[in-house]
Amino acid sequence: MEIIERFSQGKAGQASLNEDFLVVTENFIAVLDGVTAKLCPHIDDKSGGRFAVEVAAGRIGGFDPGLTAREAVDLLTQSLRQAVAEKAQLEEGIDGPAFGAIIYSKSRREVWRVADLLLMMDGALHAQEKPIDRITSSARSFMIAAALRQGVTESDILRNDIGRAYIAPMLEKQHFFANQPGLYGYGVIDGSFVPDEFIEVFDAGGVREVVFASDGYPRLFPTLKESEDYLAAVLKEDPLLFKKHLSMKGLQPGLVSFDDRTYVRFSV
Repeated sequence: MEIIERFSQGKAGQASLNEDFLVVTENFIAVLDGVTAKLCPHIDDKSGGRFAVEVAAGRIGGFDPGLTAREAVDLLTQSLRQAVAEKAQLEEGIDGPAFGAIIYSKSRREVWRVADLLLMMDGALHAQEKPIDRITSSARSFMIAAALRQGVTESDILRNDIGRAYIAPMLEKQHFFANQPGLYGYGVIDGSFVPDEFIEVFDAGGVREVVFASDGYPRLFPTLKESEDYLAAVLKEDPLLFKKHLSMKGLQPGLVSFDDRTYVRFSV
């Protein structure tokens, strides 16, 4: 494995607040995307997403090279569950620390994915989107469009995102569908068992080049520059992210982007 280019930046521009994490070891490359907590309190002075990816990064550093995808996900699940139990007592119904992951196994020549991180192999995009995200981002877009027709300005909404406020109750309840099969179910590593159907395994045998990224990139391209340029164009044209790229949040004042973002391109 050889890293061609890599980049990671938190939406606030501060490394300590970045809920994405890039892990590179002798046998694995991984991008971890911490879930932005809605109600979860800070643990060890870290947000739930940041706490979760730090735990996972440490665990991946000790992975046995021959692990299967199922074994890796179970180890990450166990590690997070144990770490949370040692540090916090969360109230029932609270969304705990969680993260999505995409991992390349050098030994198995496989890519493993849980959640909606971005993957490209030899230029072919393998997209994944949670049905619940389509619902919430579309609902937010509708509310913003309706407000603009009523005379509210985009500047007003950038300061006070009424679309985000509208979908907030939905976002707070989303975790009840985590790792639950069914219409709104989705996979995530949060300490609960991840069913096989939420663990994607891609054969990378014969693949020459792989790109991983978190969903802080609206669209994934074969190079970092192309991905960054497209993000910049989206933020300039549609800072509310309700037209060109539907999102559950826009570019908030004082932030450098709408979400944390991580990109790594490597040869295998």
